[in-house]
Amino acid sequence: MTVFVPEDLPTRPEPRTPLVQGMLFRIGAVLVLGIAGGLVWLWGTPLTSYVITEEGTATTTERGLALGASPVAAFTIIALVLGIIAALMLWGPSRRQGWVTVPITLGSVLVAEAIMWGIGSFFGPGPLDPRILAGEPGDTLSAELALTTPVPLAAGLFGASVVLMTLASLTPDPETAIEGRATPDESDDDRWAPRPDPDADTAP
Repeated sequence: MTVFVPEDLPTRPEPRTPLVQGMLFRIGAVLVLGIAGGLVWLWGTPLTSYVITEEGTATTTERGLALGASPVAAFTIIALVLGIIAALMLWGPSRRQGWVTVPITLGSVLVAEAIMWGIGSFFGPGPLDPRILAGEPGDTLSAELALTTPVPLAAGLFGASVVLMTLASLTPDPETAIEGRATPDESDDDRWAPRPDPDADTAP
């Protein structure tokens, strides 16, 4: 009997490989962490407030001067937490790849920090001088949300490195764990049977 199969039947999509799934997970984790970190830096950083005077200059208080380094300090703390979370999230999908896990995780942390930096700089208050020139006496302006140095980026790398070293020391090596398992061909009776002592004297 001949069976005719219609040619317009929908084909079943091929399952995604673990490599593709891991890559998609890393991309999603980097985007989520970077955007979340940027929003926290944007909305949670206290900035110096300036008041425009009649002479066209801007003045602030002693407390405002003390907040001058708050953008860098806040970015450093957020980057440190971001690096720790990123290492915890990316350890599972990447740990079977061996030493490649380290550069993959650190590179992902750098990308997330760059996204965080870009969101805060783009949506936060811009340079102060043009806003002073465009303002009027009595207006209150916030300082610029920006990094004066890229050194705070090292905070995320440090946090991720500490987590990776801790997890690597506490987690058994997958290859060693596989080698230590019993082979499927070896039965339970043979595994627990007493082994002959090679040093024992044999009877004549």
